Amino acid sequence: MAENVKEVEKNATIDKPKKPTEKDLRYEADRDKEMVHGVFKNHERPGEKLEFWFRGHKGHEIEKITLYDGEYTKIPLGVARHLNKNCYYTIDQYALDPKSGTPSVEAGKKVRRFSFYTTSYSDLEDLSEVGVPCMPESR
Repeated sequence: MAENVKEVEKNATIDKPKKPTEKDLRYEADRDKEMVHGVFKNHERPGEKLEFWFRGHKGHEIEKITLYDGEYTKIPLGVARHLNKNCYYTIDQYALDPKSGTPSVEAGKKVRRFSFYTTSYSDLEDLSEVGVPCMPESR
């Protein structure tokens, strides 16, 4: 029995993740340039505009993006993906171990700053949002 296990361990191989080819990278870059329609939502500062500079891939031009909260607009797919996947912050939570009483830091929840609700690419899973919308502070 132990010999069979050793044989399986010897013959086992671990598949390394494939490195994307130049063709795959070019396809992804071209796809990120496609325009999508949707509504921009500023969860952090409702009613305010957002301006930033964006270059999705090496070789692309740097472009200035200006978005207004609640406005229906057309932006590149790469920008929409960036808004939904990368624009968040985490809130860490502190907890006490009930047995020992020592404090520890736990990874908290992700809080979304911005969202782009697309109307033209509703079937894409890579446009799904990360985290929960932030609640603006009362001023």
